[in-house]
Amino acid sequence: VLTRRLSDAFGIGPSDGGRYFFGHGRATAARWRRFLAWLDSLRWDEAGAEAAAAAAGSTFERFKERLTTLAYD
Repeated sequence: VLTRRLSDAFGIGPSDGGRYFFGHGRATAARWRRFLAWLDSLRWDEAGAEAAAAAAGSTFERFKERLTTLAYD
């Protein structure tokens, strides 16, 4: 979803500043499954889960702040 929107709206591709968002090509699904398996193997307590959720929210808030500073045509 993100890669399609970046490409359609801004012309951003893997070699045009969007490498982070375009993953690892055909290996992306397998890498994602490994990541999810690793995540499932962690033993979270409630405080750890809350901290992880807060960090994720903060990350997306930084994205939002940055995107609002971009100039649009």
